[in-house]
Amino acid sequence: WDVRRLQLVREAVGHSVEINIDANLAWTARQTIERMETFRNAGIELGYVEDPIPPDDVGGYRLLGQEMWIDVAGHDYISDHEGYRPLLDVGGIQRLRFRDDLDYAIAMSRLGEEYNLPVIGCNTLFEVGIHAAVALPSIERIEFADLGWNALPEHPVQVEDGYMFAPDRPGAGLDPKLELLEELSR
Repeated sequence: WDVRRLQLVREAVGHSVEINIDANLAWTARQTIERMETFRNAGIELGYVEDPIPPDDVGGYRLLGQEMWIDVAGHDYISDHEGYRPLLDVGGIQRLRFRDDLDYAIAMSRLGEEYNLPVIGCNTLFEVGIHAAVALPSIERIEFADLGWNALPEHPVQVEDGYMFAPDRPGAGLDPKLELLEELSR
């Protein structure tokens, strides 16, 4: 089922678009390696796999670091940036992810610079992560899942042709649509 789904995605986006997957802790290290082999054998080349195993499985991350040929990105399930160090020290993560707020993004950017790893921005409320993405050199990309948050501000973050553009307004650049907030508060 996953192979077919990834084949359909490849057909839809073409070969010039990188495809990545998020396992959301669903696998063991060995299962991750087996699934990546299955995808590769089916002709599906992935850029990276995100959060394949739980963050407390340091031995599993060591195995991934030794046997995986694609990057492992993580980890959405670690709330303190220092919690990454055991996984980084065994070579189990090759791309870091920031989430939540701009202070966390700064901490993750510094960690990425320390380990010479790129950082990916997760979805952030009202897409404020774009500010970190344009300001911090270690951030290579930012995720956009179009969760509907852009409907609430008067001047939302613009997304065009796969690129996100930071607001050119003061602060976060996000003035709420007061009438919509009033309607939603009922």
